[in-house]
Amino acid sequence: SSSPAIMASTKLVRSVRTDTRSGGARDKPSDLELQLSQTLMDLQQNSDLKGNLKELHITGAREFEVPGGKKCIALMVPVPQLRAYQKIHVRLVRELEKKYSGKHVVLIAERRILPKESHKSRGGGGAFTKQKRPRSRTLTAVHDAMLGDLVYPAEIVGRRVRVRVDGSRTMKVHLDKANQTSIDHKLDTFASVYRSLTGKSVVFEFPDYALIQLRIFYQRLWDLAFGQPDPEHHEVILLVSLLYYSCAMLLGRGLRHCVRRLITPTLGKSVASCLLDLVTTFQVCACSLENGVIRKHYGMPAYLCTLLLLGVWHSGTLGDACGNPCGSWRQFVLGKARLSGTLIRMSLQMLAGAMAYRYARCCWWRLGLSSEHEMRYRITGCSSDLAVPVGAGFSIEAFATGLDLLVGLCVFSSGLRWERFQPLIK
Repeated sequence: SSSPAIMASTKLVRSVRTDTRSGGARDKPSDLELQLSQTLMDLQQNSDLKGNLKELHITGAREFEVPGGKKCIALMVPVPQLRAYQKIHVRLVRELEKKYSGKHVVLIAERRILPKESHKSRGGGGAFTKQKRPRSRTLTAVHDAMLGDLVYPAEIVGRRVRVRVDGSRTMKVHLDKANQTSIDHKLDTFASVYRSLTGKSVVFEFPDYALIQLRIFYQRLWDLAFGQPDPEHHEVILLVSLLYYSCAMLLGRGLRHCVRRLITPTLGKSVASCLLDLVTTFQVCACSLENGVIRKHYGMPAYLCTLLLLGVWHSGTLGDACGNPCGSWRQFVLGKARLSGTLIRMSLQMLAGAMAYRYARCCWWRLGLSSEHEMRYRITGCSSDLAVPVGAGFSIEAFATGLDLLVGLCVFSSGLRWERFQPLIK
């Protein structure tokens, strides 16, 4: 015979799963369900949850494998008792995760999905009747409600569905940042459990409301000026690229003006020169990150014209400042700079390259002003075309600088030879 504890545990697990072929007999609780019900009974006796858990029960429990080699226990609770469970959600989950160390615990209401009703369904006595299916019993409604149960107590503030070229769909769920610290480490668990239960892929994010408001403001301005915008059009991408170039150049010009006005009189020309190299490298790298957009959508001729225009602009505004670390090394090789100053300049220029990358990704691509810029923000870090490693970038710059130095020496030596042979020709 069963022990009293097991019998009480069985009563606590009121399974809603029935087998219609056996006359509606209920399934026996599993070992996990019995173990969980016993744990809930212990919490009723030994914790401050006694009054809250007294009238509550679970309808089942499942265990899932989640990324990282961990496991997650999903407690299925009756829909009428969901509100009561949510009142003690934080304390109950904390106590259960203490009992089952290394496992996450989630609470999900046991909802029933009804099939889509037919126009004619046969009732008793051969009569035809019509049955209206409630909205809350549809597949979409149940899956949406299940998603809200998973992330509780966090609140869902937005949703987006991304459709790939192969037809696969990924739902992006925006959560309130107020609960980020408490559930950030469980996002992979939520996504894995939701995929196991529904077969749908989901990605959880904590969006920045300031960026969302800025994007909405841009769209409203565009609507007022040109009507409904299409982010896929090349005109929109070109407009965003021109705005990007303008802001990068104006920002660099403003920073150089501040360095000349504020740093030079106080800290001297040497410090100001190093900071000017920092600003110059930042501007050059920031502009070069946008050149790939021009090449992709407008072809190589437009790309070469952009390089030419940027070269003219930089030559007229940057002065003697070096645009890459290898240029500073070239100054040292030619005897125009000291080793200590060269190392400082090279370090600052590498820092400027990282700053330009962050500026492009976080201040522009993240806004998603066009489809191309939004795509670049999402795949940044995964594509070598967008994020070149420091070693590879330094090697490319070193090769270009060395080639430039070699050509310059050849031209210089040919000039000297011409000066030697010029008297003989005369």
